[in-house]
Amino acid sequence: MELDLEQLRRQYAELTDEALLEIDASDLVDAAQQCYQAELRQRGIRTGQVASSVDGDVVVIPDQGEPEWLDTGIVVMSLEDSSIVDARSILNRAAIPCFVVERAAEGTRNSSYDLLVPPGQHLLAVSILDRDYFNPRSEEDWKAEFAGLTDDELMDIDADILAVGLRDRVDRLVRAYEDELLKRGLAELETE
Repeated sequence: MELDLEQLRRQYAELTDEALLEIDASDLVDAAQQCYQAELRQRGIRTGQVASSVDGDVVVIPDQGEPEWLDTGIVVMSLEDSSIVDARSILNRAAIPCFVVERAAEGTRNSSYDLLVPPGQHLLAVSILDRDYFNPRSEEDWKAEFAGLTDDELMDIDADILAVGLRDRVDRLVRAYEDELLKRGLAELETE
């Protein structure tokens, strides 16, 4: 039986960090081990590192080794549950450096988790998280909302008004970027 390495790479890429780390590499043939090790390297997971895992509602974040940018890192997401592991995996797959910090709530046993990225990666990280983390969840909420409407209620919705806030947000982001390019005299360079 011939091993399809491209298919294997895709399968490894689709796994969560936890599922990937559950694989016993010693059970793999040489070619599969190489694909496995390449996926670990791409995600920044060191061999022997303990997987992020969920124990009830508690997220166990492995020792990530503090990056040198941590003091200036920007929080792109804060959560109180295990979803932070999914968000971190999304940024790892996008090759965006990230670090999870646990914040214990004073006087309680509760914690929250901040996902930080280096300065300069903030907007890209937020955009990737919007696309791959928040938007799919919002889509499910929208589907449920629309499914609960009567035919008349559904037909009364003006789709242009429904998305006006999202379009405005995109316009403002692009305008802020282009304004900064103009301010720095870089707008001409981008069109060349």
